[in-house]
Amino acid sequence: MQNPKRYIAEQPHGFTRRVLAVLSASLIIFALFGAGTALAAPPGLIVSDGNFRDYNSMSAADIQAFLETKSGPLKSLTTADYDKVITLSKTTNNLNATPDVGESPKKASLIIWEACQAWKINPKVMLAMLEKEQSLLTRTSLGTTTLARAIGAGCPGHLIYDDPADPNYNPVATNKYPGFGNQMWYGARLLDGYGEGKNGSTVKLYTPGMYVYDIYKTPNVKVYPANISTYKLYVYNPSIEGNTNFWNIYLKYFGNPAGQPVNGPEGAVFRFYNVKNGSHFYSASLTEANRVAALLYSRYRYEGVSYVATPAKNAAPLYRFYNKKKGSHFYTSSAAERDRVKTKMKSTFTYEGIAYNVSATPDPGAVTVYRFFNKKNGTHFYTASLAERDNVIKTLSARYNYEGIAFYAVP
Repeated sequence: MQNPKRYIAEQPHGFTRRVLAVLSASLIIFALFGAGTALAAPPGLIVSDGNFRDYNSMSAADIQAFLETKSGPLKSLTTADYDKVITLSKTTNNLNATPDVGESPKKASLIIWEACQAWKINPKVMLAMLEKEQSLLTRTSLGTTTLARAIGAGCPGHLIYDDPADPNYNPVATNKYPGFGNQMWYGARLLDGYGEGKNGSTVKLYTPGMYVYDIYKTPNVKVYPANISTYKLYVYNPSIEGNTNFWNIYLKYFGNPAGQPVNGPEGAVFRFYNVKNGSHFYSASLTEANRVAALLYSRYRYEGVSYVATPAKNAAPLYRFYNKKKGSHFYTSSAAERDRVKTKMKSTFTYEGIAYNVSATPDPGAVTVYRFFNKKNGTHFYTASLAERDNVIKTLSARYNYEGIAFYAVP
């Protein structure tokens, strides 16, 4: 609740298709961590700045599709958008004043998306907040204040009426932003401004090394936010337990919130290093790469874009196999090699089809991709960096056999 007063060739693609493509992220977490596992975030690092500000991570259609997989009411909610002028009583409690009285009605998914676009907040952050505060992703019934306090923005707050010197003076408990549309708009606005002095925020500016208090523990416990995004969450809800709950919800549905989103141009080939067996995994699918980075972060370290193979400029298929014994991948642009592996090594390799297109010839502007065989673990390594190729040949020849040019890629 908001409290404004307180301050490569590894990852099995078959596994990706069978598990990561499952719409219910709870099943993914079950598969990876086991039933009933409670996961806990480090108190000082709840969400990375990259994830917090990844406001283009979901379109309105993506949000709607996500909500459709959940039992909560938001998938079918159409209600008023945020109210530009909110009038609250100064003499009575405003626990649920003027709920959903605002601009033209819209789908909840569109309201969420527009608020995130306006204030540059990741929709996944807001969806996790909706579950943390009111269980709106999973609950099947609504109370009278559920939607009006959807993410706890501005509640509880206080408005003062009369003169404080008056003996009848009393603070009035209030919901400063009543209504689902108001909660999303002003909640995202608050998160955008905290620690940065924006949007009228008077919260102390964030500086590295500063601390905040968990005000719900006795005595209060100091927390040192590792980044400004974690600081924003603690200003919003100064509770280790509350923010750990946010972390677990985000992890359950979207993967590690403290990780970094994977991005790249069209045709980017993303590279991961498997810290468990020393192999590499390559993918030209942005969706697959983000799922690996988010959900399998304990095993796969994202190493960036290896090279770019723009689809319209590359016509040679790159074939992909999964090594069932090694848990790794093998890539080849040679149809003859593909057929040989399919015929003579079918007990070891599962053919997974075309990964993406590359170039079989050094067309103008093409980069060269080199191939090595890892003698220690029986996998292959690919690089488009001439410097990296030369360094591996010079310093790691005991481990890697250089096999020459694998293929080309036109960016």
